[in-house]
Amino acid sequence: MPELNGSGISFLATFSGIALSSPTYIARVQRISGAYDHRSERYNMSAPDRVMRILKYGFVFSGLLFAFVAMQIPAQNQRPPEHMMETVIVLLALLNVAAGFLVRHFPTLIAGQSPRPGTALTPVSRWMSTNLVSLACFEACILFGLILHMLGARTRIQLLFATGIIAMLIWRPGTAPAAEQVGSQSS
Repeated sequence: MPELNGSGISFLATFSGIALSSPTYIARVQRISGAYDHRSERYNMSAPDRVMRILKYGFVFSGLLFAFVAMQIPAQNQRPPEHMMETVIVLLALLNVAAGFLVRHFPTLIAGQSPRPGTALTPVSRWMSTNLVSLACFEACILFGLILHMLGARTRIQLLFATGIIAMLIWRPGTAPAAEQVGSQSS
């Protein structure tokens, strides 16, 4: 690939109709680099918010992957499980979805203990752990669907896959605690 020197870049910029010093070009560069001061959620996220968004879509991708695997692999079990066992597993899956939405209201139950004695959890780590537990609950619903599929269940396991994935897409982690709050809590 040919290298461009300074004159080549200015030629390309002039040729494409973009003046390097124009306000629209500067705004485009700032928007691409993340320095654009736009009030949308996309550009003004804190680091924990970005991490949680990446985790959320990673969990959605893994749920879609589990659903794809279930569609590709036929059930191996010749004798399906009993109806009562299927019902219990479906109820557990749906309870996991409900717990995923409600766990945010009980952060002390999930992240009440610090891993090291004598140290307190920061609000950000507490926020992160409750949100991870929420995502794990939604993923558990999908995994219960995969288990039922592998057992050869008669129920509509696609509903469990769809419930888990839609719950993850609907779910919002909220905003991470502010840095000022984190600093005041740790001192």
